[in-house]
Amino acid sequence: MFVNAEQAAYLRGELLRRLATLRPGKGAANVGLTPHWRLEEIRQLEQLCDRLGEAAEVRP
Repeated sequence: MFVNAEQAAYLRGELLRRLATLRPGKGAANVGLTPHWRLEEIRQLEQLCDRLGEAAEVRP
């Protein structure tokens, strides 16, 4: 699937909002309460956000 820069920026914003609800709270104790599969899912979504951010950059 191909998206333009505007679509990539929008998708990245939506993913970041959703990630905020998935991330464990601050502190090591909270991370221990988060299942491993959820941490992996969060990591993958963060990588996707990074890729969308790169796609949204306007290059000269």
